[in-house]
Order: sequence, then C-alpha cells, then structure tokens
Amino acid sequence: MVRRIACQLKHSCAAASSLCSPIGRGRTGGTLRDTLTKLLELPATERIDIAMALWDSLTPAEQEAEFDLTAEQRAELDRRLAEHIAHPSSAVPWEEVRRKLLRGA
Repeated sequence: MVRRIACQLKHSCAAASSLCSPIGRGRTGGTLRDTLTKLLELPATERIDIAMALWDSLTPAEQEAEFDLTAEQRAELDRRLAEHIAHPSSAVPWEEVRRKLLRGA
C-alpha cells in the first residue's frame, strides 16, 4: 500500500507547487492537498515508510542533485570539520543539545 501511495503521489504531481494547488488532481480522485492531508494523519511509522518509498523512487542522479552545495556551504562545512579535528573535545553530544533545546536554554 505504501508503495502504491508513493507511486500515485509521484505520478500525480508534475511539480512541488502542485501540492498546494486546489485544482491539481491526482489519480486518487482528490486534490493533492487532500491526499497530503490524509497522509499527514497517518501514524509516524507509516509516514516514515511513505517518505522512504518516495526517496527510493528517485534515481541516483535525482538524489545527488538534492545535495548540491554552494561554495559557501562547502567552505562552512570544511571550516567546521577542521575545527572539530583541531579540537575534538569541543563537540557537544546530541543528548545535551536536545536537552537544552527542550528546556528553552
């Protein structure tokens, strides 16, 4: 079922803007907005399965295109990596970051 829904979504939207279009009709008989609303009501595990099915439906070239970095982004990542290599003890564990975020610090 998940693959069928992902396939319907992939084939029923020509562009991302179709998701918000009230006139964009897919093979499911409703608008893509209606379909998305129904999908968002699914339990998290099913939404994850759908997201993975959609990702898996991309060609390797489509997947790689999603990760093209600008020169500025690449430079920032290089800077951060160099800083981490020079000072590995400055890293903050995710659990600590999450705890601080949740308590609003």
